[in-house]
Amino acid sequence: MQLGNDGRLSEAELIKLCEIVNSRLGFSYGPDKKMLIVTRLERRLRQLNMSTISQYIHRLQQDPSEVNEFIELLTTNVTSFFREKHQLEIVNRTILPGLKTKKRKVLCWSAGCSSGEEAYTLGMMFDNVFNGDGKFSILAFDISVQKLKEAMKGVYSSEAVKDIPPDYLSRYFKPLPGPQEIYQVRNELRRTITFRKINLNEEFDIPAKIRFDIIFCRNVLIYFSKSSRERLIDRFHAVLNDGGYLVLGTCETMDVHRDPRWKPLKNSIFLKRE
Repeated sequence: MQLGNDGRLSEAELIKLCEIVNSRLGFSYGPDKKMLIVTRLERRLRQLNMSTISQYIHRLQQDPSEVNEFIELLTTNVTSFFREKHQLEIVNRTILPGLKTKKRKVLCWSAGCSSGEEAYTLGMMFDNVFNGDGKFSILAFDISVQKLKEAMKGVYSSEAVKDIPPDYLSRYFKPLPGPQEIYQVRNELRRTITFRKINLNEEFDIPAKIRFDIIFCRNVLIYFSKSSRERLIDRFHAVLNDGGYLVLGTCETMDVHRDPRWKPLKNSIFLKRE
């Protein structure tokens, strides 16, 4: 694949590709993402039998479905079961027992759920603390159709499930027959989770009667521009119950001095003030 006339991705081409991503997703991609974009595009250009980025940009401008493909290429995020364990231990030990006392079903939102590992992790935690009484539901949203298909299938390799506690693995997963060691989430857990496609940078429909008790949006905001990040935080605040929790990635934070609506707890967990 030839990237520009001199064998590199030109500055103008890089700017154009970043504009497409940023306008669609609210990201703040810039020159620092050059290698990511080049690496992700190499295979796609070979599939399309194209030799230059300029050809591909023309395709993006003419074919909206290719824009979706491009977005899929750039939004494949790293995820795993029980990721950021110290943070989850705080949720498990201090937040879920309080939510268990509510007289209604508790609602959780996993925003940017990717291939489902986070949503199923939360499902296992909720079910264990709630003693299997079914008084919770998890809505798991992502922009990637491919990742959502994987999540709904709920099939994972032995490597993918290695960080799941053994008792959880036996309780919530079943081994599938075949030459490879693979596991599928049991139906009882899958029924507690609803997967849906949503672009967090666009207006999306959350029914007025739905209010969440806890929202997980981990390692997503780091890609957003400042304005898009603030707009999404406002949206989270609007759909979160008073006294509800917003859980960000441990490398993410909020300026609570400028936004006193939130009380910071430990490990990038924030309480919506009543």
